[in-house]
This record gives sequence, structure tokens and C-alpha cells, in this order.
Amino acid sequence: MTNSKDREPVTQIIDASLEQTARGEYLVIATGQVPTRGWDNPVLVAHVYIQPPADGIYDYTFLATPPSGPVQQVLSRIEVKETVPGPEGFQGVRIHSATNDLVVKLREQTAQA
Repeated sequence: MTNSKDREPVTQIIDASLEQTARGEYLVIATGQVPTRGWDNPVLVAHVYIQPPADGIYDYTFLATPPSGPVQQVLSRIEVKETVPGPEGFQGVRIHSATNDLVVKLREQTAQA
């Protein structure tokens, strides 16, 4: 799990995709919206499960570091690319933000609100 200290959820998930890698893992690419310029260090933080999710959809929260000083107040986009494991029963990912989430399933390979 990536250290999420000083990071906050992005405002909204705009788009996400999922590709299988040659090593059997999955590359998740997600685009989020943030309220200002200057956000950086985007990460996907995995939710912790005691048991695997019954639907095979694993949850992640899209976090980024907000700017520390004055910045232009303009809606901006930020992208994260992370490789995630594909355990047995893996069917896709659900990516959470402060206001919404998107599901990307293996068979669909495109985001769903």
C-alpha cells in the first residue's frame, strides 16, 4: 500500500481503463479532476479486505497531494498509472474520489459510472 500522508482524494474521477500486463498484473490508468493547478504525486490506494470481494471488483481511492501555496483556481486534470495485482477471482477495479466512483471490469475494459 502506498503511503497516503498529506494526500487527499481527487474531486472527481473522469475516466479509467484497465489492461493486463505480460506478468499477469493489471495496469490501471485513471484521470481525475482537481479544483486547482499544482496537484501532484497521484496514487491509487488499495482498500484492505479481510476476505476478497464477492463480486471480484477491488476498490482503490485516487489520492494526490494538493498544492501548498497560492495557485490558480482553475479546474485541472491529473492522471495516475499504477500496476495492481490480479488475484484469483479478479474481475476489475472500482476507483473512488471525493464525489464519485468508476468501475472498470475486465470484460468491458471501459469505465462505468
